[in-house]
Amino acid sequence: MKVAQGFPTGPDIPFLDDAGNISLVWYQWLVAIWQRTGGAAGESSVNSLAGASGDITVPQLVTAGIAPLASPDLTGLPTAPTAAPGVNTTQIATTAYVMAETALAIIPLATLASPGLTGIPTAPTPPNDTNTAQLATTAFVSNIYRLHEEVVTVGASPFAYTPPISGAVIVSGGTITAMTLKRNFGTAYETGSVAGSFRMTAHDTIEITYSVAPTMVFFPS
Repeated sequence: MKVAQGFPTGPDIPFLDDAGNISLVWYQWLVAIWQRTGGAAGESSVNSLAGASGDITVPQLVTAGIAPLASPDLTGLPTAPTAAPGVNTTQIATTAYVMAETALAIIPLATLASPGLTGIPTAPTPPNDTNTAQLATTAFVSNIYRLHEEVVTVGASPFAYTPPISGAVIVSGGTITAMTLKRNFGTAYETGSVAGSFRMTAHDTIEITYSVAPTMVFFPS
């Protein structure tokens, strides 16, 4: 390998001289890089570099200790700029980016002990005869409720009652002076009787005025 003599002058130092030889400044700089990446200090000539041997070419000297552009086999702890949240491109993903995206993707989980559930939690509805620590759904309660009548506790007169579901209300006994039925917030109508069985829905209200409280029983449909 030939080396140009002297130090080129001018605003820019050319890599090669007119004869195609590496200029001395560039040569010294490249040898310094080579020595820092594995070459032995004090050697007067370059015989091998980065796995190459024999006459060392300019590309071999320039790329010593540098990763190739295609499929680099990096070592140590390579770093790269961390992409902004939500980036979905071929940009390198750093560990910081992965951790941030993973934290955003994790669905909040309830604790095993005393979970504070939100929204509308659901669960399997147990069979009607279940009597365990299994969760009871609203469907289970409704099904069980339909299996049994409810004795209504009659409050102060006038007493109004709205059943939780559709069914029949039976009114008997006591001393009733007036009894009306109405749907939702509509008009109340006299029943025309002071006792009997009345079909009702969860939107109906029966109101009883009395001097002696009657007996009321609700039978779900």
